[in-house]
Amino acid sequence: PSQWLRRGSAMSAMSDARLWEGEARGPWRRSTTLRRHLRVVVAGALLLSCLLHTSRFASGLWSVCSVRAAVAAKPKGRGGWNGNQRSQAKADRTPPSPFPCAQWGCRCGEQRDDYPFNSSRDFHSRHGSVRALAQWRRREQESPPRVYKAPSPCGYRTRGKLAVGPAAGKAPAGAAVVGLFRKGSWQVVPSSECAVNHPALAAAIDDFQKVMDGLRGVVHPWDHSIPATRLVRKPALRYVEMTVERSTGLVQLVLVWNGGPDCRPPALFQLIDTLWPKVATADQPQKRWHSIWVHWREPSRKLQKAIESKDTDAWEQVRPTRSLGSAEAEVLEVLDGVPFSFGPASFQQGNLGVFELILRDMKSSLLKLLQENAGPGGRRPVRLLELCGGVGVIGLSLAHAASGWAEMGEVSL
Repeated sequence: PSQWLRRGSAMSAMSDARLWEGEARGPWRRSTTLRRHLRVVVAGALLLSCLLHTSRFASGLWSVCSVRAAVAAKPKGRGGWNGNQRSQAKADRTPPSPFPCAQWGCRCGEQRDDYPFNSSRDFHSRHGSVRALAQWRRREQESPPRVYKAPSPCGYRTRGKLAVGPAAGKAPAGAAVVGLFRKGSWQVVPSSECAVNHPALAAAIDDFQKVMDGLRGVVHPWDHSIPATRLVRKPALRYVEMTVERSTGLVQLVLVWNGGPDCRPPALFQLIDTLWPKVATADQPQKRWHSIWVHWREPSRKLQKAIESKDTDAWEQVRPTRSLGSAEAEVLEVLDGVPFSFGPASFQQGNLGVFELILRDMKSSLLKLLQENAGPGGRRPVRLLELCGGVGVIGLSLAHAASGWAEMGEVSL
């Protein structure tokens, strides 16, 4: 087609030249004009034929037209489209899914009623990462890894870190959405319907979303499409972190705020008072929140897109109000018979039920190892070293188990 275009352009130029020369010749003017139109029609017909028989060229032309239409619809002004608007434009071309969590890659909605992994063999043959690990183990002439199966694939997640961002689409100005990022973008989509969330966690997300809807225009959501290199001090809510205490069903809430503790923003404390009034009344008891914390994430280019600050003084407990000398509000969990307390900054496994199965297996493996390597007297000291231990769940659990075995000597951690 490009050759015909070039030839057509050359023909048109020759015709224009002849027309210019023939203006003074009388009869030549009409005949030259007819020849020029005839050549243009022939070149156009050949070009149209090539377009109709070349699907790739036709699809490329359609893409160019789509891009031009998008550029024509681009908002006026210095900023143009932001990240959320680009994400929404991309999302509008994506086929809708009946499960919102599918937008960030979760498949719990599809597998809720028909879970495809019911045995270790299913994982070894069909699960992407487990299959790769099993193949590697077989190449090393080792057995595939053991897979710990939860009682149910749904309702196990007791901790969630969720983004707070501006609502996209036709939502009112200032509206916020609590959830996770759409796959491949910084647009936040809802996550309350995700099947793996603990029922208390799902209910807490719904309640928090309703409070944010009621404070639209007061509490501003953070725009996550802002480049990490930009230092923005706008007071806004960036993330929320929620942890369920299984024994009570209450949820520990952390509000990650863009700013330092010296700013004391009125919007943030209005949000806190709405979630948990200072003076509890008989008709408004606290039945949802275990405690409320604020994490002051001061703007810093060094943090890039990190959720939390590295400052240990960035955590502040605001509900229940702490008195001098009172203990912090920490989540209490009993893991395989041993109690542990988790603060908002502490690491915690997302599936505590399966984690307890792993702890029991580790205790059995430790006992077998110690029995096989016992000294002549049958008793020997036990020394345990745990790296990156968090609150010490694994090390303390093994030490507690070893101290109860009669054949073991002194246990040190």
